[in-house]
Amino acid sequence: MSDPIAADLGRRRPRHRRNALPDAGPERDRRHPVLTVLALLVYALVLVGIVSCVATAISARSALAEPVHWGTFRLTQLSCYQTRYGERCDPIGTWTADDRGLVLHDVLLDDGGLDRQDVPTGPQRAGYRDWDADETGVPDSVYDPSTVDDAWTGWAVCAPILLALGVMLAAKWGDLDRLWQYRQRRRAQASVRPSAPGP
Repeated sequence: MSDPIAADLGRRRPRHRRNALPDAGPERDRRHPVLTVLALLVYALVLVGIVSCVATAISARSALAEPVHWGTFRLTQLSCYQTRYGERCDPIGTWTADDRGLVLHDVLLDDGGLDRQDVPTGPQRAGYRDWDADETGVPDSVYDPSTVDDAWTGWAVCAPILLALGVMLAAKWGDLDRLWQYRQRRRAQASVRPSAPGP
């Protein structure tokens, strides 16, 4: 003769829910709030830097439509220094406009950083655009014909460099992993549907 209590317990045994959320496992140690604020501040600065680089690159690229003020650069001073890639030199000199209406002293050629063998020893044709000048209309650098259209590229390069820096810091500080876990939890929650009530 069967036990009615045992039979009743068997009927009431709960079923396994097929749509149950997967076990999230042990959560990562929470970061101190001060460190979180500092990390957010760093990410904000990186973002501002990226936006600034992109905006400046776009502005400098648009300035290529401006006419070039051509003249002649003559070397008066050469400042050389050692880098991890070898010796680099900053050629400083005097620039005279073609119409002789403007003479600039102590200007840099091609933003400096040239190999010694690339430094011109004689008169060098060079120019600048109004975008390269400061609020007084005087530039700090003039550019030879091969580089006068490339002044915007440095700003364009800084944007992906800053982006890579931000991603590297987020990975080192564990924020990429936290973001991935958050997305996984949201996907798991979205896949759960309430079971239809029984008859």
